[in-house]
Amino acid sequence: MTVDGGTFQRQYRAKVRVNAAPLRFSSVVIDGGTAIEIAVESEPELIEHTSLAGFAVVAKPDGATEVVDLPSSSDAGLKFAIPAPLGGIYQIQLHVMGRRADDQTFTVTSPQLSAEISGPPITNLENPATDVAIDSASIAPKIDWLRSGAVVLIANAAFATTLAALWFLIGQRRRGPDAEVVVG
Repeated sequence: MTVDGGTFQRQYRAKVRVNAAPLRFSSVVIDGGTAIEIAVESEPELIEHTSLAGFAVVAKPDGATEVVDLPSSSDAGLKFAIPAPLGGIYQIQLHVMGRRADDQTFTVTSPQLSAEISGPPITNLENPATDVAIDSASIAPKIDWLRSGAVVLIANAAFATTLAALWFLIGQRRRGPDAEVVVG
């Protein structure tokens, strides 16, 4: 890179390594068309696998939207299943946070993933559990918004208390000790 300002000229040289996408996202219909498996693969030299966390926003064919927490990742990558009881196209977008190999944090939003489920595999929509058996260990849990909100509230309160104490201590240090005047 060369910068020319008329009266001066500066040149900066650096080697830059450009990598392919550090995260790859995919979706596959599984269990005979009753679930969608989502996979997040990462480059091991760029991303710490076990630091991956986040959530998926699932738009269902009936127009409903569901937010699903991503399960904990392992060295093998991150895979989880989303139940797909309705026939039609499911749109999935992942929001993934993690830590790079250089210990910097990152946030990535995946491109829109689509999966088409052919026909409604559930005939009894009032009681879907009787028609479809999905391994509950592979299904990602839903977000507990109340618990998440409580954690954020407590963390913010602790942070505000720390800031207030710091502000008070700094204010005391600036004033210094009161000067004593002796009249005699």
